[in-house]
Parts: sequence; C-alpha cells; structure tokens
Amino acid sequence: AFVADNGSDVRDRGETLFQSAFAPQAARAVIEALRELVGTEFIGSGPGGTYMGRDISAWLAERMAFYCPALTTVDSLEDVADRLFTFSADRPGGLQPGEFDALQRRLDGVAHVTSSGHQNIDIVVPGVNKAAGLALLTRRWGVEPEAVAAFGDGGNDVAMLRWSGYGIAMGNAPEAVKAEAGYLAPG
Repeated sequence: AFVADNGSDVRDRGETLFQSAFAPQAARAVIEALRELVGTEFIGSGPGGTYMGRDISAWLAERMAFYCPALTTVDSLEDVADRLFTFSADRPGGLQPGEFDALQRRLDGVAHVTSSGHQNIDIVVPGVNKAAGLALLTRRWGVEPEAVAAFGDGGNDVAMLRWSGYGIAMGNAPEAVKAEAGYLAPG
C-alpha cells in the first residue's frame, strides 16, 4: 500500500482507492502562476508518470530524477494528456521572502501550496494531503489513528504528523514542522 503525490494517489495491494487530479482549468492556472515566478522551474505528476518541459535545466532534471525515476519530457505541461495530481517547483536558492505566501494567495481555492523541504514547493488540489490518504488506508484496515506512526520533515507532512498517534518529525525538519509533531527523531 502507498500514499503518493502528497495524498493524491492512494493504493492498496494493487487497487486504486483514491486519486485526485486538477481540473484542466485549475492546472492551467497553476502553470501560469508558476511561470510568473522568475527563475522557477516545475514538473507535473499524474497517474501515467511525471512530466517535465523541454526547457527544464539540467540542474532540476537531475534533482527530479532522484525522486521521480520515470520522467517524461514534453514540449509543455499544458500539452500533457494525463490528469495532473501535483506540481513540484524549485529554483536555486528557493523562493524569496513573501513569494510562497503570495503564490498561496493567488491560487487560493484553486490549489494548496506547501513545501516538501529542500527549498521546493508542492502544489496539490485543496483538501488533499497525506493525512487524508493514511486515514483512508487505516479505515480500510481497521486501524485507529492513535496506532499509526508517521515520519515527516516538510510542510507537506504537517497534517499527517498531527493526524497520527505518533507524529515524528525528522531531525532535519524546519522548526515549524517540529512544533507540529508529538515526537522528534534524532538529527
């Protein structure tokens, strides 16, 4: 079983239990907003894999290949026929102060902006997160949240850390994430 793409894809023993993708108009709004962040590069993920535009730098392509071994290069993410679950964006040095909040305000109601650490951002459908995915699996298995241990180190893990009985922040997590966890792993 797994919860992937920040909760957008939940599967158990080969059965797809849940998938949440952006409506085409919402995906276009996300792409447009990301293009306006100067120097920011991004990819999109869906049930068919992870997609990156031909204009992606070698820096990001190498970084993303580590996390997404099945990358497909496309002319433009607007041309992807697959439904897109998530967008991941990055740039050397990360976002400038205020850019993260401005992006969230711009996409309010269309998308949820979070961070998975390492200076990048993840954008998902509102209401979709790892906690919701784990809740679906544990209900199916008859396991109470109090019996679940979850580990996380980024903003995209906060809901899961709060939800689980044993929310454990990794030692390298930002202080804001550590503050949400009930437990702290050694750094």
